[in-house]
Amino acid sequence: MKLKATYYDEKDILYLQILPSRPAHVDETKYSLMVRYDWDKPDEVVGFECLDFSLLIPHLAEPGVVPELDLRFDVEGTTLMNVTLTEVLHWAYERYVLQRPAVAQPYQVPAVAAREKPEAEYKP
Repeated sequence: MKLKATYYDEKDILYLQILPSRPAHVDETKYSLMVRYDWDKPDEVVGFECLDFSLLIPHLAEPGVVPELDLRFDVEGTTLMNVTLTEVLHWAYERYVLQRPAVAQPYQVPAVAAREKPEAEYKP
């Protein structure tokens, strides 16, 4: 199955869409991982959506977090072929969360202590 991965950095949402796109209804698992099912064929998975994606990763091995599916995916635009949903989630975390550029911090000028010369050095 061909899978398209889209990550929305500003909201930390990962969207995985099985192609071709179809209307769907959603069931939620633990840690806001949602499974999207075909609207007309309720047993057919058509995608996944994860809110707060970076918070999901530490819990992937816990029972009930990632649904047990007999599906394998080829991720569009990558060399990932015949991978499980768990493998896709690990890949997405490394690519989108760990590789995102650091947020630039405002530059702060270090405080410099004012130096006073002894009065003996001043000449009128």
